Amino acid sequence: MTLLETIDNDNSTFLADFGVTVTYKPDVGESSDITAIFEKAGEVVYSQTGETLSYPPFVIVREEDIPDADYSDDVWVDDGTIGGTTYHVRGIEKDDTGMVKLILSED
Repeated sequence: MTLLETIDNDNSTFLADFGVTVTYKPDVGESSDITAIFEKAGEVVYSQTGETLSYPPFVIVREEDIPDADYSDDVWVDDGTIGGTTYHVRGIEKDDTGMVKLILSED
């Protein structure tokens, strides 16, 4: 097994163990349900300085599940609100191991 195959296997296991199903809605083409790690918007407070860093919601997905990701795409997440939330893709960060972080926004 090659290193990239091992990484892909590890990524698949990670998503299977910790992922949730989200609906990826490309601007062009069919919607599809994929497994993703979803993180709501939040804040980190640095204990030494008291400084606060805010971060937007994001999902981490396998690149092969969204090979043509674009800034005009949407992601629907059952985030605990009634009816879930549709987020818009505002950033795309590939990590060169087959995973992609999509930075999301509600507006």
